[in-house]
Amino acid sequence: MLADTHIVVAKAELLRIPILRTYLLKLGIIFVERSAPEQRLQEVARMKAALARGLSVIIFPEGTFSAETGLRPFHLGAFEIATASGAPIVPIALKGTRSVLRDGHWLPRRLPVIAVISAPLIPSTDNDAFAAAVRLRDQARAQIVQHCGEPDLL
Repeated sequence: MLADTHIVVAKAELLRIPILRTYLLKLGIIFVERSAPEQRLQEVARMKAALARGLSVIIFPEGTFSAETGLRPFHLGAFEIATASGAPIVPIALKGTRSVLRDGHWLPRRLPVIAVISAPLIPSTDNDAFAAAVRLRDQARAQIVQHCGEPDLL
């Protein structure tokens, strides 16, 4: 079972889709309410606790899916958590997802998706945690953009 080894993080807006809501809640997903800073602190604590228990935390650093082709800017949160906890980041590039679930459509099409898993990136242990998180983010982004098959939108 996924929840036994991994925790997935998703935007709370997905809970507004009735068909998905029940299914996603049963998976034990951590839902991030991006407009509520106090709730974000609780979610970050849950992610750190999951890492401390040896679980993998799966985060999509773009934070959303859009019709625009290309790799969007990454939010820094996942990389700050990794830096603070010393957890490695394993960049995974997904190629083909935009063809499977097109923007504005609710039903996915049956097409192949390729996942390229890169070597783990270890956070640096220097005194500047913010700079270390930025470096980690940039290293992960370089790996993902190399394999995702879409242009870099930065």
